[in-house]
Amino acid sequence: MTPAPLALSLDHIARLLGRARAVAGQPLARSASGDPFFLDLPAFDGGAGGIVTQANLEVIGSLYFAAEVEGTYLPAVAEQLAEHRFGLNLTDRAAAEALETLAGAMRHEWVNRGLRNQIFARTFGIGDADPNLGDTVVNREFEPRFARLCSALSASARDLQGWGAPSGAAMRAAVAAQALLGNLGSRMQGNTLIVTERLAHQLTLSVEALNHPGLASLFMGRTAWDVVRGVLGTDTPDLAAHVTRAQTGLRLVTWLARHLAAVQAADAQGIIDAIAGEAGLRGWAEMWLDAAGVAPAAQPGGWPQ
Repeated sequence: MTPAPLALSLDHIARLLGRARAVAGQPLARSASGDPFFLDLPAFDGGAGGIVTQANLEVIGSLYFAAEVEGTYLPAVAEQLAEHRFGLNLTDRAAAEALETLAGAMRHEWVNRGLRNQIFARTFGIGDADPNLGDTVVNREFEPRFARLCSALSASARDLQGWGAPSGAAMRAAVAAQALLGNLGSRMQGNTLIVTERLAHQLTLSVEALNHPGLASLFMGRTAWDVVRGVLGTDTPDLAAHVTRAQTGLRLVTWLARHLAAVQAADAQGIIDAIAGEAGLRGWAEMWLDAAGVAPAAQPGGWPQ
């Protein structure tokens, strides 16, 4: 199965981040070291006891998308090919220019794979991280809580079609959503928007380089995914699962952001309207669960209640 194209998702992320930047104002000044990831800042809105806003949550959804795409190794493959671009038998000039553009960007304030994985582990508990790290460094509760939300949304959408009590369905979804918000709120930082903007730009450059037909043809393919498969061979991960989680996760988090007020207020009618008003919601939730290897009705032992 070939994963869906990423271009539409990246365009959507650009709009979300543009809106968040408009709310936040101009980019923050960097520290004296010039490193934007070592800003001396107080906790982002949404820290423990703080307020999670729609814009903040949309940024987190965009960061989650980048985290799941990282799991496909597409960014890492793009970086490796850019570093070794002069050794490639690349006859297409436009493809060579795309790799050169990527290589040039990598020389200036590029967030490398090691640091990306630290960010993703801290925020979502996913990526290549030392399993011995503590819960303050790796957010091990995110995925179970997100799965609980997906399961609750799937059940709620079904109940609203006549299989159960609408108000009870709404409250189950609210409880699961509030648990997720509580977890994410403590992981948001003052530079979350800056980091996410940088990673979205890097991912766009990587996709543009790998998706060029002139480069893909070197690997007997047509798309960026053919390049990834050609480079990784038998080590290629489940691309469809990662991209499905990336795209459905982004949709679900942005849905939650749009209806944040109703969820935070536990407004049963508002939540019912939000679930009923999004025709794709149940499908997104069940697709995410399936891609994560979790049946919609399953509740693995040890997940937070």
